Amino acid sequence: MVCEWKRQKSDVDRRILSLQRKVATLESEIEGILMERIVDKANAERYDRMIAKREDYITAAKEQLGTYTDMEAATRRKKLKAQSSIDLLDELIANGSITESHLRMIVDKILISESDGELDLEICLKAAFRTHFAIYDGFGNVVDGGVAMDIGGTVPDDGRDDYEDA
Repeated sequence: MVCEWKRQKSDVDRRILSLQRKVATLESEIEGILMERIVDKANAERYDRMIAKREDYITAAKEQLGTYTDMEAATRRKKLKAQSSIDLLDELIANGSITESHLRMIVDKILISESDGELDLEICLKAAFRTHFAIYDGFGNVVDGGVAMDIGGTVPDDGRDDYEDA
């Protein structure tokens, strides 16, 4: 989502600016209509309808601006969370090893189950970065794996139960 938002950011910035200009223009038009309404009391209902249409558009535009603002704030939060995960990985790489405290920072939970005499191990990560999965045979050899997925996604159907990241 962060990458998608960055690609669309300049377009969104233009939309925000356009909506702000349109709101300012409509507010100015409403002032002009009110002045005309004072002079032309016989057509007050027509002026009221004109004002109502502009006020409805202003309300919708302000809601859209709020949505864009909320999206930008959410993107900033996700970017900060991703940056902290990247910093943690950089620290791990620099140290050359993973301590127990590092492991606790990265891993949310480890699920171990057994079915038909085979051990299944699922490691759910806390960090907001891409992950993969691997299936091992009884001798520790990788049978299948390397499928990248986004956190929150599911592993493509391989005939086993779907795995969801936490």
